[in-house]
Amino acid sequence: MKKRHNWGLPLLTALVTLGIWEGAVRLFDISLYILPAPSDVLMAVIENFQELMYHASVTLSEALIGLGLSALLAIILAILMDLSRTFKRCIFPHLVVTQTVPVMVLGPLFAIWLGFGMAPKILMVIFMCFFPIAISFTEALAQCDEEQISLLKSFGASTVQIYRMVKIPSAASALFSGLQVSATYCIGGAIVGEWLSAAAGLGYYMIRVKNGYMLDKVFACVVVIIVLIKYDKIDDRARQMCATDYAIANESKVELHEDGKYYAAPCWQAACAPAALQEMKGRIAK
Repeated sequence: MKKRHNWGLPLLTALVTLGIWEGAVRLFDISLYILPAPSDVLMAVIENFQELMYHASVTLSEALIGLGLSALLAIILAILMDLSRTFKRCIFPHLVVTQTVPVMVLGPLFAIWLGFGMAPKILMVIFMCFFPIAISFTEALAQCDEEQISLLKSFGASTVQIYRMVKIPSAASALFSGLQVSATYCIGGAIVGEWLSAAAGLGYYMIRVKNGYMLDKVFACVVVIIVLIKYDKIDDRARQMCATDYAIANESKVELHEDGKYYAAPCWQAACAPAALQEMKGRIAK
């Protein structure tokens, strides 16, 4: 009953808002090029569905490629900064400075350097998505359990084994948190790039229909964009899977915290049990 109540009231509020919007447009006879009614937006989505899906596929491709590359670069750089404090002191201030530069300023430069294809849009997505992933993963790596790391070192574990068995699994939840933030940014970065220079994509389509004062199609484009950035449930499932894998590796358990996220609960006594220690020694020896 509580679950139904949680989504029932927001849905009712949305329906009432749409009803007031529809009624106001019809009552005051507001022109389409000023404010379309929700029914006009729905018809625009249905009538232009194939064209919207084509442009959405272009934008989504740019966003996903950029997000994947930014995640890869962020993970590599975070591990390097965790390995070397000197490297972190050299690089970290520059990462912070990059966030003070407006992305719109760099867009024309990327278009001049890389042309009007996908490359400048992907670079803009990387520029917007890299920082949240790198920072969250770096901080999580620095907060790993030192007792577990010391235990592995006493068994003769290499640096690669320490990262593979302790640091990366324990920091993976923070990594997915950074990815969740960046997943919202990546669509916006691709669209901003398409506003500046593109031949396809939702940003290009939005500018084209806006210049023709077809605001119903502009709103239809906005609806598609909103649908594209809904990654919360995917992130929660990935977080739960990651926490479960880490819990199995460390003989701990998965707990659902107050924030609604899944985390691996520490269980140091279980990890130090004789059987667990023998198994850990065997894994390191391999």
